[in-house]
Amino acid sequence: MALPVLVLSLALLAIFYALDSYFFKKEAQAGALPEIDRSKDKPIKLHGKRNLFLLAGIVGAVLMSGVWKPGVVFDIMGTPVELQNIVRD
Repeated sequence: MALPVLVLSLALLAIFYALDSYFFKKEAQAGALPEIDRSKDKPIKLHGKRNLFLLAGIVGAVLMSGVWKPGVVFDIMGTPVELQNIVRD
């Protein structure tokens, strides 16, 4: 499966590169590209850093549900639900 995916990915990248180069050169010749004003550049800032902790908690819960098998099962309306899945969800 890796070979067909690799071939298609390379083909798509080549098509994208050719189209993007064509349209970029077309806009550059027409003078449609704006001038870049670098006087207003600001340093890159990462907003929402606290969400990284939540994301780490989600990844940890998913990994925990795959590793931790306490053997406790609850019957909820005829459906068996394992404890690790309840904690994960």
